Amino acid sequence: AADTIELKINLVDTKREAIEQFPNAFSPDGNGVNDFFEVLLLPADLCTDSFEFIEVTNRWGDVVFFDEKRDFRWAGDNHPEGTYYYFIKYTNTSYKGLINLLRVTE
Repeated sequence: AADTIELKINLVDTKREAIEQFPNAFSPDGNGVNDFFEVLLLPADLCTDSFEFIEVTNRWGDVVFFDEKRDFRWAGDNHPEGTYYYFIKYTNTSYKGLINLLRVTE
């Protein structure tokens, strides 16, 4: 028909920028510096790969923190000083590593 037009759209997902490094320690002592484990510059969501959740476990594999919001903040709650492990899950990608919870005493 004279009033019809054919339009083809080819969507191409952009490439995600490489992450230089995630934080590896925090000290929830209330001084306003590194009081939380948070990743302010999480990788951007893509068409086929978007943020799903973060999970933090202790050395025995018990989940001590879980959040589905990309602006998560873990304050360490009442957990002891030590090494914890994070797992950040995207639809098709994941990031994992360790985070040290430091309790500063005077």
